[in-house]
Amino acid sequence: MKLPQLIKQGESETLEFKQSFNKQEVSETLSAMANRNGGNILIGVTNKGEIKGIQLGKETLQEWLNQIGQATEPKLIPEIIEEKVKSKSVVRIEIASYPIKPVSCNGRVYLRVTSSNKQLNSKEISDLHLQSTNNSWDAHVAKEKSLKDIDQKKVKDFIRAVNTEGRRKADGDVIHTLKKMNLIAKDKPTWACYLLFRKNPNDFPHATVRVGRFKGSSTIIDDKTINGDLVTQVDQTLVAIQRNIRIRYEIKGRVKRQEVWDYPIEALREIVLNAICHRDYADNADIQIKIFDDKIIFWNPGKLQFDVTIEQLLADQHISKPRNRLISQAFYDLGEIERFGSGIKRVLDLCEISDLPKPQIREFMGGFEVTLWKGKEKGDEYKQEVKISGIPIEENDLNTRQVKALKYIEKYGSINNGKYQQLFKVSRATANRELNNLIEMGVLVRTGNVGMGTKYTIKPNH
Repeated sequence: MKLPQLIKQGESETLEFKQSFNKQEVSETLSAMANRNGGNILIGVTNKGEIKGIQLGKETLQEWLNQIGQATEPKLIPEIIEEKVKSKSVVRIEIASYPIKPVSCNGRVYLRVTSSNKQLNSKEISDLHLQSTNNSWDAHVAKEKSLKDIDQKKVKDFIRAVNTEGRRKADGDVIHTLKKMNLIAKDKPTWACYLLFRKNPNDFPHATVRVGRFKGSSTIIDDKTINGDLVTQVDQTLVAIQRNIRIRYEIKGRVKRQEVWDYPIEALREIVLNAICHRDYADNADIQIKIFDDKIIFWNPGKLQFDVTIEQLLADQHISKPRNRLISQAFYDLGEIERFGSGIKRVLDLCEISDLPKPQIREFMGGFEVTLWKGKEKGDEYKQEVKISGIPIEENDLNTRQVKALKYIEKYGSINNGKYQQLFKVSRATANRELNNLIEMGVLVRTGNVGMGTKYTIKPNH
């Protein structure tokens, strides 16, 4: 890209302006960019994008290159080019993303975040290195554990469930399968393997979940600590939550009734799975779930991966980078989660469809926190119809998923089979059957090509 066009873009994660060369500032920014996606520094340009130019001697660029190399470890060798813009000299210093991170500057490690450099702490530096080597903490060998600490029945149940789900073929005996899934290394369990299938539920006391029911702001009226293997923790945690939230029944016609919880169960499960898969197991804090009269707060140790922001997460504009790669893969193989980081977006969709306030999502106290609020109080209701685009449809013939799908289509214009499966955690066959049922009722029409291009929209006369 030509220099004037580049300058017009303004400073960003991959571009910085400097009116003059400063060894520390330039070296710091180059190391931060090398630890991210690379970038350019333009010398001779003000931070407002005004081209001032710079005076250069015969050896100036070589001297700058030497100073950058002296300040960085591993030694960075950027490309340095002098360019003329309106008869003024501007120097472009370009650095690529370094393959094995981190790169330090004078003993400190920085990461480029938006248009500034963030100094990383020791934990973030470790995560950066693991990520750059396509590794994660849970893939390390649990040196003090052995295969005797693994419950083979739990492994067999897992293999059977994986084969039923069909996302991966798990064959052979237990040891062979675990090795194939990288859950055993050097004939010892990895931390992922141990946490997923451990025999002794009390042998790793900080890999636990605590569920508390509060009355007011501080009075605890129920408290449950959940240990054990991670797969079991998911189900037991949901049971503990459901024990402390309300259920009501909406009447559908004169004989049908539908269970309606204070919060969509699918959203609760998604948040619990997210906490268990992405928590920092090197931190001895528990996953904490606090249930109040009007809200539930979920907190797990471990912030977002350092190169993902809350804004990107909410906008669904990020690449999935699980903190615990093997644990996340195991839950994906079970059909519990999606690979591409769609969990939070699904929670937002489910809360919106259920007419609940938008969840609060933030980093707090060194961890990740999600708060769900209850909707307006409702008593038992007698409903015989639902209005779609102002036209009444008999609700006796619709299940709750179909009603919510129609509300989704009203808001977003269409739905496809994949989205139906994602929102309501059903199989493709169930999604097909329920969508086709709405077509037969004259509520929806099918458009687009067969397969992934097929969409369902509200029939025009509705």
